[in-house]
Amino acid sequence: MATINDPVTPTNVATVKPASTAAASTDLPLVVTLHPSSVAPAQALTTATGVGGAYRISPWGEQRVQLASSQLLVDTFDSGPIDTTNIWSAPTTGGAGTAFAFSTASMTGGSGTTANGFSMIASQAAFQPSAPGFLDFQTNINIEFPVLLNAVRFWGLATAPGSPTAALPLTNAMGFFVDTAGKMWAVSYQSGTRVNVQDLSSSGNNKQPLDSSAHKYYVYIRGDVGYWCIDDRDNVVATMATGAQGPDVTSLPIRFLTVAGAVGPSSSALLVVNAVVLGDTAGNNISIGDPTFPWRQATVKAPSVAVQTTDSALVVTLSPNSNTAINIGQVAGNNVGTAAVGVQKIGIVGNAGASFDGAIAAAPPANALQIGAKAATANPVNATAGNAVALMADKAGRLVISPGHVRDLVGVQTTNIAASVAETTIITAGAAGVFNDLSALIITTTNAAAATITVKDATAGTTRMVFDFPPAAATPADPIVIPFPVAVPQAVAANNWTATVSVNAGSVKITAVFLKNT
Repeated sequence: MATINDPVTPTNVATVKPASTAAASTDLPLVVTLHPSSVAPAQALTTATGVGGAYRISPWGEQRVQLASSQLLVDTFDSGPIDTTNIWSAPTTGGAGTAFAFSTASMTGGSGTTANGFSMIASQAAFQPSAPGFLDFQTNINIEFPVLLNAVRFWGLATAPGSPTAALPLTNAMGFFVDTAGKMWAVSYQSGTRVNVQDLSSSGNNKQPLDSSAHKYYVYIRGDVGYWCIDDRDNVVATMATGAQGPDVTSLPIRFLTVAGAVGPSSSALLVVNAVVLGDTAGNNISIGDPTFPWRQATVKAPSVAVQTTDSALVVTLSPNSNTAINIGQVAGNNVGTAAVGVQKIGIVGNAGASFDGAIAAAPPANALQIGAKAATANPVNATAGNAVALMADKAGRLVISPGHVRDLVGVQTTNIAASVAETTIITAGAAGVFNDLSALIITTTNAAAATITVKDATAGTTRMVFDFPPAAATPADPIVIPFPVAVPQAVAANNWTATVSVNAGSVKITAVFLKNT
């Protein structure tokens, strides 16, 4: 009998076994390959074990060779509190329900024990099925075992009334449901009406987990068809074959709900959520999206559609290393003008649509820029120095003007020269850089001898004025009162003003009003 031997090592003989005998690792194989011109026969792939493991067939009959679902949402509750800024809406409760809250790598909510008490939480975003692919929902859930009676629980995608009850817990939904008898169902809801896709309890296909451990629950959602799996993403426990059983509205948020029955449970019906993942088997979210919150995708609109405040915007900025020139050639289809090289000319148009920037010594423009002032019947609150303030006017629009200077920079100083001919300071020197300009003088005297009063703008400085007062040998009946229409300027800053009386026959009182200028 002829055998097939290796030409280099003839002792290596290819093993041939009966059809009923399995190959062993010690068998010597005959190495063969297909000729490049040959046509290989078609072979049906099943879930039978192949090289490296089992062939994986999706619930809808596709061999799993595609990329894993692209992520839309994930929350593994690694730390608290629950993210109600980006992922979840604020949890709601009713009756004695306890709100969903972070608890050791999970979030937990409870129904309480009073009739129709509830606890509910939903994602901020609603998700549209991604035909021809599926929304791929997975969550890891703990519930007690044996399952409490007189409470319902739900996890999946759903809308719900603001105050759900055990009789009317959901509006439109697809997911897993535990009824008041403790039975688990694959369900949808059509505008408040429950559609039982599959009884998963012992009275159905007996796929309901029978322990309190965490289990993985999957729902593949596409509006016209859906699949429910437990603990393995290909372990199908229920199938919705047509859209007739599906929800009336398919754009749904993720939702977790626990509600006490019309007769409350013996203890609060808890729902412990250890993780939530939502993906898209079609990869429809492969676009410009937020890396942390992938459902936030940049909006792209038709050219004629205006941007709205609700549009998700792509945040962009130029690199600090960029030196890109930005050229503005047109505004609203019209060429821009320049006042000089690199300086854009800007025309200003008033409310009536007429330009109001006009040339000097030319006819005035049709419109003018109105500068408003604040009508006042009482003094305004004083502003901090350096801040902008409104102009003040009377009710007819006439501008209020304070002669001389602002109130805080007006000084008044009174000096008594008692029978002395010495040069005497009547205005103290100002701070560095400050000129004390003379605004007014009031002079009285008891002197009955003719005298002169000399006023200088510094000690031994420049004589600014000389008064014959009294002009004769008699005490004057009236004072000298001089309000200077224009303040008398001081020649040198940070100096005093002085007065010298020529005789010492009596007292001379001088009141000086001055303005502090710089």
